[in-house]
Amino acid sequence: MTNSRLIVLASVTLATVGIAANLATSATARNLFADKGTLKGKMTNSKGAPAVGCPIKIFAPINNEGGGRKSAGFDTEQPTMLQGKNTVLAAANADAQGNFEIKMPIEAGSYRYIAGNRAFGLAGGTVTIEAGKPTVLEITLNAPAPR
Repeated sequence: MTNSRLIVLASVTLATVGIAANLATSATARNLFADKGTLKGKMTNSKGAPAVGCPIKIFAPINNEGGGRKSAGFDTEQPTMLQGKNTVLAAANADAQGNFEIKMPIEAGSYRYIAGNRAFGLAGGTVTIEAGKPTVLEITLNAPAPR
């Protein structure tokens, strides 16, 4: 075989291996994210205006230790975080239209969230992330507390 034939054969072999590796990686990536979802939605203030720039934070999954208001970490009238470890898994800020999106894949399950700030108001509760698709959450912030 001549050098040019060896080079062509080597190139074809490398290209074939590269395509096979890419397909395997894509399949693996799909399998890794098959039980995960994302979160998107819209955040408005108590008057219905977009809550521009307000954050939403998703916290560690809710476990089977209890349930209800205390384990979720929120008071329904004015949400506040309980003392202790509250790990933020993901966060995003609302854009000019109040839309937000957490693109990072999140395992399917129930999570605590808190949204807003003191100027716009706060809201909190739980959200259930569905596997394989975006979960949509519409958030209306409570009126801010008077100062």
